[in-house]
Amino acid sequence: MIALTLVASLLAPAAGQPAAKPTIAQAKAAAAAWKQAVKAGRKAFTAQNYDAAAKHFQAAVDLDPNDAATLGELGWIQYKAGRLPAAEATLRRALLHVKAAKTEGMIRYNLGRVLEDQGKAVEAADAYRLSLARRPHKVVQARLDDLQGKLTPAGKATLDQICAQAMSDWNCGTGEDDLKCTCAAEKTLTSEAAATNGAPVTPAGGDTEFNQHVILRAALLAVKGEGMGSLDARHLAVETGSGGWQHVGLVVQGWSPGASYIHNSGTLKGFEFVDRLSTGEGELLVLRVNNVESDGDYGSNTIELDERDTLYLCHGNGGNPACFHLDTMRKRGVEVMIDGEPHEGELSSQGYTLDASVGHMAITVKAGQGEVPAEVKSGLGRVNYDKLGSTPGWQITPLR
Repeated sequence: MIALTLVASLLAPAAGQPAAKPTIAQAKAAAAAWKQAVKAGRKAFTAQNYDAAAKHFQAAVDLDPNDAATLGELGWIQYKAGRLPAAEATLRRALLHVKAAKTEGMIRYNLGRVLEDQGKAVEAADAYRLSLARRPHKVVQARLDDLQGKLTPAGKATLDQICAQAMSDWNCGTGEDDLKCTCAAEKTLTSEAAATNGAPVTPAGGDTEFNQHVILRAALLAVKGEGMGSLDARHLAVETGSGGWQHVGLVVQGWSPGASYIHNSGTLKGFEFVDRLSTGEGELLVLRVNNVESDGDYGSNTIELDERDTLYLCHGNGGNPACFHLDTMRKRGVEVMIDGEPHEGELSSQGYTLDASVGHMAITVKAGQGEVPAEVKSGLGRVNYDKLGSTPGWQITPLR
């Protein structure tokens, strides 16, 4: 939140001194300054004065370092100005804070453009795939199709390379203000198909063949860091017979920027392969996690809380391997941050739960408690795994 971050910087205490409590007036002044910087930056961008636009948006980011949309706009401005390494760093930073799927899709597409212009074609293609998973768009699809047509076959990635990508997502580095990070496989699973680099398929009257478009192995990568904040997150990587190791993305949160009342934390609840009764699609990878995000604002004396349980299912998907995920529990609300002090705005609490039963051939999802969103509700019932991509409520991450 704007007010919290700016006022914290304005009132930074001397060493050994307690932090001064910001006033509501100071918080409102911070918000007004942020709005003015964004307005001036957009005006300069429209006039194609990218250097001036970048300065205004940098001022806005300095006021609120954790606003994904502002970081996303700054990253695109830096790209238009030809500052590609800076644009990549800014857009990756934006992804650490993004919540809305539409905004994430836009930022990942912009990151893909930056990576492509730096000659990082494979990373750019992955960025476009993840963008499409969050926000289907014909321009992004056309960009991905064109790029894939230019890619030449290359060696498959290793887990060390996936770790490097995960740390890059967190802007880990060696600079004074960078997070100093480590990454290692904390848990690794191996499916039965790994022994033959594919799942056996026996056509009627034919010899046994092996479907390589299946999940062979899965790993949870522990990414930890200290510096400007603290990091203890888990990323999911999966290996397919056709595409090698691939980065699915962040699955367990564990991040604090060092500001009071801003903190993300997560817990692993389940990680296993489930047999799919010899369908030729290999085993089903099942991952269950819980994540909690809290974001406080001294100006209004409120704190936003967002908790969710998420179910991930990864499988061969009829020759188009993919991971799918669905929030099976969501609780959101606004609470008073400091008891006994006045607050601004309305307090709220809402949420829902789903009952998800994972079977050998299909998943059955039923409504639990609370008001289930309309999009999710229309996808309830029994769904075969190869139909998840067209089932409302499920998000897809394509694999190779």
